[in-house]
Amino acid sequence: MNIRKIAYILLILTSFLSGNVRSDISSIKIAKETIAAIDECADYCFVGSCAWLRCRIFPPGCSVELDPKIRHKIPELVVSAFPESGENPWTDVRAILAPPQKALANTVAGAISNVFNGGGNAAERTFSNDHVNLIYKEVDAIGHPLASAINIVAKGDIVSIPPLQNGTGGGNGGGSIPPELIGIQNTINQILQTIDIYNTISELVALAEAFDAGFDAINELSGGIWGGSFICPGSTTSFVPYFMSTVDYFGWRYGIPDMFSFGALVPGVKEIGSFPFNTWGNTMPRAGYVTQHSDPKAAAVVAQRAADIVTRPSEPHVYMPLTGNCGKGMWCSPGIQENDSTYEWQMLDPISTGKCEVFGTNDVSWLNGWGGGKGSDDGGYVFNLWREKACCTNRSGVYLYSLDLVEICL
Repeated sequence: MNIRKIAYILLILTSFLSGNVRSDISSIKIAKETIAAIDECADYCFVGSCAWLRCRIFPPGCSVELDPKIRHKIPELVVSAFPESGENPWTDVRAILAPPQKALANTVAGAISNVFNGGGNAAERTFSNDHVNLIYKEVDAIGHPLASAINIVAKGDIVSIPPLQNGTGGGNGGGSIPPELIGIQNTINQILQTIDIYNTISELVALAEAFDAGFDAINELSGGIWGGSFICPGSTTSFVPYFMSTVDYFGWRYGIPDMFSFGALVPGVKEIGSFPFNTWGNTMPRAGYVTQHSDPKAAAVVAQRAADIVTRPSEPHVYMPLTGNCGKGMWCSPGIQENDSTYEWQMLDPISTGKCEVFGTNDVSWLNGWGGGKGSDDGGYVFNLWREKACCTNRSGVYLYSLDLVEICL
């Protein structure tokens, strides 16, 4: 029985395992929607060659060998935006994180006067009615369900979970990790162990048809002369929370210390879109409040803010950075920038667009704007973050150098 038949059998099994879910989005659906968008979002290109020094024992000797250098985007994070703590539209994550998130939010809010738990789709409740366009969103940035499988295919290993950072600027960190967060991590580890088989099946089934056949075909077209993997590894591990706004309580609700940054004080510096005529909002301060009349756009802005945090080290927020997989034929992905095509977003919920885009589209001339037909009844939104990766296909031996040549994109 070949891998294709096994894949179909396991797919049927996982359909029963997933059971009935609420009208949000499940891990299985996220995987399916991601695979369906590979042609649109991967942007696969051959960009050059890599030189390696490889030696053999018999017959003894060494030689310099060239392998392709590739660049493409992979799904690394699922970023959800929603009005209330613990109400993530991603059902599997909500089942795990909702209790500790709500407990933490209520504990901290209970100790602070005039602070409510969460926000809402309308004006912030402690402000006057004049602020009708002030929208608040919580955000979770979680490792994509397929991230670990992509890393297995790419490098034969799963990316290790980076150390948690509770930063206060300067890269030295500060303060203590809330005990509720430690409980969340322990819960995540326990759940991942108990459903390890489920995760493995769903990930491998999703990849069997999409990645395996496609990238094997690339090697076959080359005559099979190149070894290694034609997929670059990512920087995330499936289902691991890299940012939860509930845990980053003061930074996300009060914008401290981002509100004092240059990007927050000077209009037009960190705008999503084209300032001043077409701007969705400012990345700074990286907090949950957005002045925006369109709820889908507000969700996009806060998703961008969360990604801006986790794709950089030593930021003054409570999070885990997306670092690693650099060196020896692998190039680090930079922190995301506004209006830059090295990363793209794919909307998954409340509707699946089946395409990737950079937030900030000029929709001034559109009848209903970018958010038309994308609104959510409960204010919940889910996005895929596809980030650009570059690597050598065969990373064995001693790395010498790489050459960037004329790009050939598929």
